Amino acid sequence: MDDSIPIIVGVGRVTRRTTDVAELTEPADLIASAARMAAEDGGLTLSQLAGIDRIDIIKVMSWPYLDVATTVAAMLGATGASCQVSPTGGDQPVALLSRAATELRERRATMVLVAGGEALHARKVHRLAGSRVSWSGRAPGPSTFARATGMSDLARRHGLTEPAFVYPLFEQARRARVDATPRIGQRRSAAIQARLSEVAVRTPGAWLRHEFSADEIAAAGPHNRWVSWPYTKYMCANPTVDQAAALILTTVGQARTWGLDLRRAIHLWSDGSAAEPLDVLSRPDLSDSQALRTALQTTVERAGLEPSEIDLHEFYSCFPVVPWMAADALGLPLDRETSVAGGLTFFGGPANAYIACATVVMVERLRGSPNGTFGLVHGNGLYATRHRAIVLANVEAPRSWEAAPDDLASGVPLVREARVDGAISHVVVETSTVIADSDGQLTRGVAVCRTPKDSRVVARIAGETLDLFTDLDHHSVGLTGRVEEASESGELVFWPDGGRRL
Repeated sequence: MDDSIPIIVGVGRVTRRTTDVAELTEPADLIASAARMAAEDGGLTLSQLAGIDRIDIIKVMSWPYLDVATTVAAMLGATGASCQVSPTGGDQPVALLSRAATELRERRATMVLVAGGEALHARKVHRLAGSRVSWSGRAPGPSTFARATGMSDLARRHGLTEPAFVYPLFEQARRARVDATPRIGQRRSAAIQARLSEVAVRTPGAWLRHEFSADEIAAAGPHNRWVSWPYTKYMCANPTVDQAAALILTTVGQARTWGLDLRRAIHLWSDGSAAEPLDVLSRPDLSDSQALRTALQTTVERAGLEPSEIDLHEFYSCFPVVPWMAADALGLPLDRETSVAGGLTFFGGPANAYIACATVVMVERLRGSPNGTFGLVHGNGLYATRHRAIVLANVEAPRSWEAAPDDLASGVPLVREARVDGAISHVVVETSTVIADSDGQLTRGVAVCRTPKDSRVVARIAGETLDLFTDLDHHSVGLTGRVEEASESGELVFWPDGGRRL
């Protein structure tokens, strides 16, 4: 093997579920623990880990660190390392792996740590106990859970402020395109999640170790409240976890110098990346993601493989619509595993770091598989905005590592936001959701509509018509009506034309 080939040599992951305040630790400590485990896994000493020359940390959301990478470096004694923190996004673990491979291949580094983690569970326990969190390296200012951007002011004014309120828009639009009724779509989404829960039960360190049936997931109840139609709690990512993961990369030559076991090395074959327009409401088709298709297909093609030759998959799974779209992009049936770890609901969704955890599991699976086994890892950032994928294998690639061009634009024409002067008639519902309150009661509906001029407008659904938008036997997509300004609030309100559908 060429000495400059980049390889993954060590992996580690941590899950801590304690409710004892005295045992709770901060995200940086979890990350450092995972890094030490990765060093031990790779056959490296702690002094060798301290001599690492590059540390890339995935953006932490649960604590406002001034510089979490430098904090982790200090915990590892790696004071000479070059330290970087990624931007926000669930695609970033893949981006950092790709960049690390390039740095190693071009001999700008000899060993790279890619790691991330969160401690929202610890923060919740502290809050319930009434105790103060005083973790290290805090930046000035208020401590708030960092939020992603990508929704227009109009969308935010009408309640589309959280991923759990936005992804249902993709789900509803896709169901209307594919399914005879919403009930069929609900069964499919619940089945996707049920298979993820089966995987999580088999994965040590998964947060929820109970195998949920599709019926349990589909139906709202005391332990599975509505979050936003058509998603229940068990259809949504679970960020309230204490989890971290770390991967150590080096080159074949350096691994030989250190006497590491190259039979356990995992090779990086290819990657791919593409992005949708940042503003969700400017995208031409809310039922699909061309960027997701481009990223996955490009990654597989650049590996010189066919989709059927990929043995293991980790499709991002913050909500069921994402693995559904990913499997469709590669022409794969949904009855096969879409995750090696168990997904962001059941394995646990430590914000941007989930894919780092899943990649550790992928490495573990590849090591235990016959030679010539391939794994595909997909990361999704923001609101299905940025997509990155990477092919890993337990055999050497036939060509040198070369990263794909970064963030290829999907090149689609944008949809304009409609101007509303009083009212617009003859609009058609393109997609919708109904947002639940903290008790799980569906109370506030939001419709995304197309106007006769093919622009797009967001409006609150009139309360007395919400039942039209939560009907499992009829799609709300295609309802016709009008949008008008509410005199008391200035909000836009959608009123259907007597329940007519196109």
